[in-house]
Amino acid sequence: MNFVQIRDKYYPDLVAIAYSTLMIEVNEENESDFSLVFKLGKDEYKLGCSELAIIWGLPNQGCLFEGGKTPIGDWGYSKENAMGIFNLTQGTHTKIPCNPMWVEYRTLLYIISYIFQPRVSGPATVCDEDLIIMWAMVYNIKINWPYFIVQHMIRLKKKETSGGLGYLCLWTRIFNRVGIDLTNEKVKHVPSQSCIDIRLLRKMGRGAIEEGQEDQETQEAPPQA
Repeated sequence: MNFVQIRDKYYPDLVAIAYSTLMIEVNEENESDFSLVFKLGKDEYKLGCSELAIIWGLPNQGCLFEGGKTPIGDWGYSKENAMGIFNLTQGTHTKIPCNPMWVEYRTLLYIISYIFQPRVSGPATVCDEDLIIMWAMVYNIKINWPYFIVQHMIRLKKKETSGGLGYLCLWTRIFNRVGIDLTNEKVKHVPSQSCIDIRLLRKMGRGAIEEGQEDQETQEAPPQA
C-alpha cells in the first residue's frame, strides 16, 4: 500500500529527457541482474534492480514477467478461466467492460491501470494484460516488480502503449537517489483528486455497491487478492 500511495512532486522536463535516453542493461547470465540507465546532459546514471526495489518499496524476488507477454507456463493461466474468476464477459469489438466485476477486483484493476502499468484509457475496460497481472496477484505469484516497471518504461519510450510518460513520481525518487539538483527545475504536484489512498479505495467500494451490485456476502466468495 505504501507504493500505491507515493505522492512525490514530479519534474516533467527532466522525466522527458530521462525517457529519451532510457536503456536497460541485462546480465546475459542472470536476467534478474539488470540496471536502469539514463543520461541527463553529460552525466550517465545507473541503478540496479535491488536498488530500485529499495527506493520504490517493491519486492524484487520473483518471476521476470513483462506486461504484454505470455505468462510463464507454471502459472496455470488461461483467459477463459480468468474471466470466469473475475466475473467478466466479452463485450462488443473485443472490449471487456469492467462493470460486472466484484468491488475488490475493480479496485485492483484501478491500481494496475493507473500505477503498476499506467495507460491513458484507465480502468473503464479490462485488457488481456490486466487479466494476467490480476491473476498473478490473486494467486500470490511473486513478480520482480522493478523489472516489470522498467520493461514497461521501455515500452512507453517506444510508444508501444498509450501511457504517456508514466511513473512520474517514481522518477522523482530516482532523481533524489542519484543526487540530481532539482532546485531550479520545473516542478509540478500530483493533484489531490489523482491520489490513491485508503479513503478513495473505500469510496470506490461503496460506489460500486450503490450502482446496483449485490451484497458481496450473498455471492460466492472469489479468491482473495
